[in-house]
Amino acid sequence: MSVDMETDMNTLDRILEGLRWRLWESTPGIFLWHALGWVASRIAPYTPPRAEIPEERARAFVRVEVRPSTIPGAGQGLFSMERIEAGVRIGEYTGDIVHGVFNVLRLRDKDFVARTADPSVCIDALRRPEVMTRYICHHPGEGKRNVRFRNEGSRKFVETTRAVHPGEELLADYGDMYWRLKGVTPSGN
Repeated sequence: MSVDMETDMNTLDRILEGLRWRLWESTPGIFLWHALGWVASRIAPYTPPRAEIPEERARAFVRVEVRPSTIPGAGQGLFSMERIEAGVRIGEYTGDIVHGVFNVLRLRDKDFVARTADPSVCIDALRRPEVMTRYICHHPGEGKRNVRFRNEGSRKFVETTRAVHPGEELLADYGDMYWRLKGVTPSGN
């Protein structure tokens, strides 16, 4: 990529980053953001380069297993195989790194994309079935959730918010913005 083209992409990313927060504040803005994403993903689809992920970062730090979720329609879920105390780090949410808002817009499937504390970096675990934490499902009921995502720079970790029993599914809150961007309002239970 030429220096001029890279400068243009960085400028575009800065404009889109500023625009994104203004758009996300309203329903018409969310609709416009969806339209921009749909057009960008059709005109210039993007697949992030496959990153080398060390096995110790992909696997969980505790004993867990993937099996069908207890959440209807959620697909696979992640279940604890041992008792885990509150405040324990379960693992890292990792995957292919997506740099820049424009590249995030160009992704066709954003279901496994997570933001980090670094606004120019997102993590896409879509093509990474070996990453255990990607199987953590959302639960709309606050009392049912037992883990949370925590950003540390350009990395994202999962930790327990309360004690988790063997066989219990690990459930988190994906956040309002995740659902607004999907055009869904999950019902609380």
